[in-house]
Amino acid sequence: MVLILVQFLLLFLMLLAVFLGSGHRLLPAHPLWTLLGLLFVVVSGGLALAAFRSLGRSFRVAPAPKQEATMVTQGIYGTLRHPMYTAIVSLAIGTFLLRSSWEVGVSAAALVLFYLLKARYEEKLLLEHYPEYGKYRNRTRGVIPFR
Repeated sequence: MVLILVQFLLLFLMLLAVFLGSGHRLLPAHPLWTLLGLLFVVVSGGLALAAFRSLGRSFRVAPAPKQEATMVTQGIYGTLRHPMYTAIVSLAIGTFLLRSSWEVGVSAAALVLFYLLKARYEEKLLLEHYPEYGKYRNRTRGVIPFR
């Protein structure tokens, strides 16, 4: 329950940073940053949608799997172990590129760190719940796709 509250608080703080931040850009205004930022935001939406579709009834905000859930390894989960977390990381990066204030940067960095740590914790729980998770983990990518 605490992890769920923390993640919603961090998302809310990033939203506040976007709308109430100083507006002083850390990155120079350039169409490339805007294009990259939009690309990251669009990719995050696609990843989130693919994750929801693949998980179906197994979807859960809490890191512990549902008792009756089966391990999902098809769809986007055939490539990424945590596509929903990857989507939020992509959203945070895209938001920073679009609104590169120090407030957005700090809140985005906190979100990325939180989801990397949450993924590690969740993987311990998944290993306990699904004996085959170790093999799955060895053949798929984590939150950061190239990692």
